[in-house]
Amino acid sequence: MAVCNKEGYELIELEEAVKYDHGCWLKFSKLPAKEPEDTAAAAGGKKAPPPKGKAAVEEVKPVFGKAWVSFAELAKPGAKSIVQRVYLQTCPPVIKKTQEDGTEIEVEDTAEYEKVFETAKTYVHIKLALSFPVVPEAGDKAEPTPADIIPVKQFVTWPYSKDPCDDFGKQVTLAVESLAKEFYSMFKQ
Repeated sequence: MAVCNKEGYELIELEEAVKYDHGCWLKFSKLPAKEPEDTAAAAGGKKAPPPKGKAAVEEVKPVFGKAWVSFAELAKPGAKSIVQRVYLQTCPPVIKKTQEDGTEIEVEDTAEYEKVFETAKTYVHIKLALSFPVVPEAGDKAEPTPADIIPVKQFVTWPYSKDPCDDFGKQVTLAVESLAKEFYSMFKQ
């Protein structure tokens, strides 16, 4: 079990992985198992010499793997955990390469490598729990309508005169006064 607190930019990356990529690659390493010490050697305090005819054990290098974890369940409103069984793939070894300007970068080796996890058909059981859902649950309140946010203006109506230009002038005057009141109330500070 591993606990990983995400804050700041890491939290933003996790949210983007949930919303846009619908998952991410998790990387794992298979470390060589420690050899059990001889019981006789443990009692004497010294390590026993290797048996005759057998060479000393070579140093075993760690093997790295990756697994794609789907975050589709976390994209649902209110979801805070997922449980998955994912297939583990062997990653190619990483080597350091010197660029023309002298800086070193790490790149994947193109040479053949042993596919340890694929040969053993390795799966990983993953449980992921978040403190807060990435997509919050919808509230009980109904969504506001445009009329709730911006109230509809009720224009004053009056009897039309016989001159349409006079009516148009009154409408323009009323609209300009309304805009001036709105502008003043927004920027009165």
